[in-house]
Amino acid sequence: MSDQTPAHYRLSPSSSKRWIACPGSAQADLEDRESEASREGTLAHALGYATLTGTELPDELRGEAAALNLSADQQKEMAEHVLGYVKFIQELPGDKQYEVKLASLCIPDFGGTIDCLRLDGDMMHVIDLKYGFGRVQAEGNTQLLSYLCLAREHFEGARRYAGTIYQPRLQNGVTTAEFTDAELDDHFCRVMDASMSDEFNAGDHCRWCPLLLNCDVAHARSIEMADVEFEEIKSGPSVERLEAIISFADVVAERAKLARMKLFEMIKNGQPVRGWKISQGLKHRSWVNEGVALSTLRRRYPSNVDNFITLKTPAQIEKHVAPSVLKELDLYHRPPGELRLVQSSAEGEGLDFENEFDIVT
Repeated sequence: MSDQTPAHYRLSPSSSKRWIACPGSAQADLEDRESEASREGTLAHALGYATLTGTELPDELRGEAAALNLSADQQKEMAEHVLGYVKFIQELPGDKQYEVKLASLCIPDFGGTIDCLRLDGDMMHVIDLKYGFGRVQAEGNTQLLSYLCLAREHFEGARRYAGTIYQPRLQNGVTTAEFTDAELDDHFCRVMDASMSDEFNAGDHCRWCPLLLNCDVAHARSIEMADVEFEEIKSGPSVERLEAIISFADVVAERAKLARMKLFEMIKNGQPVRGWKISQGLKHRSWVNEGVALSTLRRRYPSNVDNFITLKTPAQIEKHVAPSVLKELDLYHRPPGELRLVQSSAEGEGLDFENEFDIVT
């Protein structure tokens, strides 16, 4: 509860589902990957706190909307969602505290920040704002249970406990669950066990782990799942085996995504990687100048002018004009698209990042 508490704990409630299942992954909580989605969530939380407390946004977040390239409509949408969250909290009875930083008195490195803590008689209620699109349920939620365990250590008198997940961007995005003292006791013991273990366990929780790319246990499980013979699947393995294969498929896909990102970064930084290159993608065809294209087509095909009242896409125009003719008119182009990692054998040339995107063959 002191201002001296760290910004982030090794045993953080937000990733408790993962480190309870895999205690060894808790070391990664100090290195969580930042994304635009997480930055957007941080901004929404800061706006909510500023509105609830009547304070100003921190200096470091004042230009965040521009840095995230949020349009005027997106900024308006965020403001409306945050106001809905604020109204939801303000209508609840009891004493409310915001951005409550709590550290466990019993378990080292177990702590976090509660968006809203509400105390009303013997009711202790935590509310967590989530600005993303992934649906999260309050029932059995280990993050809410962790917050309640932390709050129970610091505030006496509660006999009833509740946790709410508030997701303003989802339809029916507000869910609330009630918990008992026994459920909190059980969860606290699981946190205690995890805090004293460094064991690694693979599972669907691996998908969100910052250690995923370099984790030997996740690698071994990926190999194990990939090694299943198709005939074994056809012959009818156990339901548990099938569920294990399916649940780990997303983890394997995430590892592949991270590996591609790492190779991309290495090549972009000038390190040659045998068998791989970065190529320049191309966007869909578009008109070089829409006005010129429309007038040219009307002059070229006066008997077909009804098809050129308004300009369509090049692909649509090809239904009325031979593709070869349209190409000769030189009215469209394919703008450069995103850079992409491809195998060296793929069509096209690679980019030389040491010489500012010179083409290499």
